[in-house]
Amino acid sequence: VLTTHHDCMLFATTLLTIRTPLRAPPVRMQLNNMIRTLMGGGGGNGGGGGMSAERLEDAAPSWEALAAKLDTASTDDERAFRQDLESGRAARACSLASQRLFDLPDGEAPRLTLFRDTAAWCPYCEKVWLVLEEKRVPYEVKKVNMNCYGDKPAWFW
Repeated sequence: VLTTHHDCMLFATTLLTIRTPLRAPPVRMQLNNMIRTLMGGGGGNGGGGGMSAERLEDAAPSWEALAAKLDTASTDDERAFRQDLESGRAARACSLASQRLFDLPDGEAPRLTLFRDTAAWCPYCEKVWLVLEEKRVPYEVKKVNMNCYGDKPAWFW
């Protein structure tokens, strides 16, 4: 704990004099060192005590297990809603849908693709979306991040 002005100045001076290496260690090494430090191994190459990074196990459930858990926790209405979204033939428009088929015969793919923002906030996308819905034009949806939400996918450029 920095209690005096002198302690604060000494700490700041120490931070300013620390030199960064010309070349950072590989990302894998940095990650292993962070895990060792967090698990009580002290970081670096020698670290004693604590759990080793090699013994860490992934305890997260698989996607299949999560899907099964969602299905068992869902109501009949929620399951029907998801099926309608996947089919592309839901009664109402929804920003979660990845396609809208309307009266398109089964087996045919929509000829039009609507590129829209992921959050469904873009007013220009919304205007096009409303026209497609009103005219019942079958379309597929590709969602793209706006710049403020992150990088655009590689296929966009």
